[in-house]
Amino acid sequence: MRILVSFLPILAWSLLEQWIGRVPALAVGLGLGVGIAAYRWRRDTLVPFDLAVLGIVLTMGVAEIGWPATIGPWSGVLVNAGLAGYVAATVAVGRPYTMAYARMRTDPAYWDSPVFVRINRDISIGWVLMFTLLAVFQGFRTELFGPESLIPTILTIGLIAAAVAVSERYGDWAGARAASAEEEQA
Repeated sequence: MRILVSFLPILAWSLLEQWIGRVPALAVGLGLGVGIAAYRWRRDTLVPFDLAVLGIVLTMGVAEIGWPATIGPWSGVLVNAGLAGYVAATVAVGRPYTMAYARMRTDPAYWDSPVFVRINRDISIGWVLMFTLLAVFQGFRTELFGPESLIPTILTIGLIAAAVAVSERYGDWAGARAASAEEEQA
């Protein structure tokens, strides 16, 4: 659920832009991003991904104001490509972004175990694939559904919700599977 809260700025922006316009929706997303980051910072639960989302929304807001005709139609592609790049970079440096969330609900004794790192790497790779799929999908949304359709927004929210659900369940499943394999070897 904490991962889903991290997406609220982008989800709010996606949902509201068709009703109130792109720039006001970005302002709402930016306000949510700042609010979430401040709340989590005060509670010492701020994760780097919260700042990445905030940075992407802020960057898109500045770009939208400066170059609305150029950036506007591609904002969904750019946001999802940026998120895919960020998550891929965390995997490449060996610190998958999901580890910050997993550490909030996992005993510290497991944090350095190869199984914990592998599970988070696998989940993060799944997120890279999902963001890449969303970037491609966003690139063709107008051709597929028309400029005013809500179907792309609904599909985007559905894919993010599915990725959150898989992230929540895969860690438990893979951890139990690894523990079972260790018991069989013993």
